Amino acid sequence: MKHKIIVIASVMLLLVAGTVYARGLIVLSQTELQLAAKIDSTVVSKVGIINATTFDQDYRVTSNADWVKPDHAEGKLLVKQPAELKLTCSTKGMEPGMHVAQVYVNEVTDDPSGGASATLNVSMKVYESDPRLEFVPRSAYLGLGQILTIMVLNPSEIDLNVEVVPKDPWLFVYPNALEIPSRSMRVLLVRTSPTAIMAGSFPTSISIKGSGIEANYPVVVNVESGLTFNPGEIITKEGQIVVTNNLKRKVVIEASQAIGLEIDSKPFVLQPKAKKIYNFKLLENHPSEITFMFRGALADTQNIPIKK
Repeated sequence: MKHKIIVIASVMLLLVAGTVYARGLIVLSQTELQLAAKIDSTVVSKVGIINATTFDQDYRVTSNADWVKPDHAEGKLLVKQPAELKLTCSTKGMEPGMHVAQVYVNEVTDDPSGGASATLNVSMKVYESDPRLEFVPRSAYLGLGQILTIMVLNPSEIDLNVEVVPKDPWLFVYPNALEIPSRSMRVLLVRTSPTAIMAGSFPTSISIKGSGIEANYPVVVNVESGLTFNPGEIITKEGQIVVTNNLKRKVVIEASQAIGLEIDSKPFVLQPKAKKIYNFKLLENHPSEITFMFRGALADTQNIPIKK
């Protein structure tokens, strides 16, 4: 009996002397931040701070480098409500080259063993000259359905990440984004639509943006012949429209149905050098034009006006 009393007293002593701390958990939306900037410039980036526990947490933010400045030093992380940390990185007075810093997000706690923490590694590539791109060839002249390979060169001191977007829907590019290391080259494929609705020269461009770059690559598409429509204007209530395919490839054509218009609106495959006759009839409240749509054509539609 005496032995049992000693055991119970020992347990009570532990309950009185010991304190249990709830351990926090802080997670950053990213652990690395890679930046590049010219000398004497400023870059602002944002990082998310996530509370991965079931209770609110107080936190403190510090940086080990003067060129990385957090927008706040302390904060509170609420449950299921991420916070945002804005970092202002200045390259003023810095030497060209790579610079590395750490940003620490630490839980504020009375726990003598320390609380939760997260570290963000920040790297800054400092360069002297503005980034730029060069193209070979400098511009493109294409026909229908042609493919051209363009070499995109980065002579700059930094890596470039750019998005590639054609101005018009009848021009296609691959890939839609390029990662071009410093003093390296990547290949861009450009393809034009295989069909057109008329002959002529169609100037357009490809927009290339990102990493401080904003360039427009000029493209001209030459079409020797396309589709012809006869008549070019509707002057009668009933009649015919003759569509001729002057191309060397087939075209899918479709007349657009509208209120007050009777016309065959089923898609039709028009073979090279072939003709399609559309019979039409105008009723009351008819549209001001008859619209034809093309699959994969330089222009998506062709409108035949109706004379009032």
